[in-house]
Amino acid sequence: KEENSGTMRTTAGTAASGAASQTESSPSSQPTASPEKEAVTVYGEHTVPLGKLAGTVKIGGRTAADGDGLIFEWTASGFELTGELEGDVKAAINFVQGDQSCFLRVQIDGRDIASPLKLDKGSKTYTLAAGLTKGKHTVKVSKMTEAFMNSITIGDLSFTGKLEAVPAADRKIEFIGDSITAGLDLLIEGAPEGDIGPYEDGTRTYAALTAEALGADYHVFACAGWGFLGGAGGAAQKIPNIYEQITFQRKSNLHWDFSTWQPDVVVVNLGTNDGGFMWQNKLTDLDFEKGMRDFIAQIRKKNPKAEIIWAYGMLGAGMKPLMLNAIEDMQAAD
Repeated sequence: KEENSGTMRTTAGTAASGAASQTESSPSSQPTASPEKEAVTVYGEHTVPLGKLAGTVKIGGRTAADGDGLIFEWTASGFELTGELEGDVKAAINFVQGDQSCFLRVQIDGRDIASPLKLDKGSKTYTLAAGLTKGKHTVKVSKMTEAFMNSITIGDLSFTGKLEAVPAADRKIEFIGDSITAGLDLLIEGAPEGDIGPYEDGTRTYAALTAEALGADYHVFACAGWGFLGGAGGAAQKIPNIYEQITFQRKSNLHWDFSTWQPDVVVVNLGTNDGGFMWQNKLTDLDFEKGMRDFIAQIRKKNPKAEIIWAYGMLGAGMKPLMLNAIEDMQAAD
């Protein structure tokens, strides 16, 4: 750190490393506070790793550390910062892996920039906000595409100004689902072929709109085509099998520490793909109900105080009678 004419310059950063490591690390791979957090509260030119700004910058969604950067994979995951800013706000982002395009939604003072930010493969520094007039500003960045499509690391944030802590909302909601919750093909009619990244937007689904209407922070845990029994691609596409992971692709061997973020409400929107999987694999009604009860029990164990709401019917309601049976059983036992 160096002070010059009352201005502090902080350079404590590193480029997003993007190492696709599967090495086991400590369970607490969540970002932790650091001295850099204190420095950014003083007006000046700053370049600081995102992973060092916990408690000042609000981090959304499940993330894992990648050096001093943070891995973002899940739908609508990202960060929000606020403070007295001027000029440009930039971020070093590494598009590490994925075979579909990756887009970020960037909002400045609550308004979207002209078009979503498309990321190039590899490491690059992107301008999130350009030419800000000195004053109070908020910058919010959210991943529009889902976890199976791509994995990115956000490293250094660079800006002129000083930050203040973004407070957590009074309410927290977790949404668990499939393509409906992930926003697959939300931006196009029909089902496109090839690269589907440009047509997905998980920041404008019913989940995002609900959280916004209630003033809640929210996490999204969604995989298009998946279910609680199995999915469009077979038995491996089973959300309960991955529900306790931090990430989907990189460092997927690490478990999420549920104590770090306890939702008030968990909304589950699954069943559309399960109906097809059930019929294709000649499963019984009892298999369906048991699978649903088992997943509700898993959610309850990890979120002991949350209200659990099962949402269904946006793309058909053929499995509703079986769902009601399972819910009644769980209500009696809860």
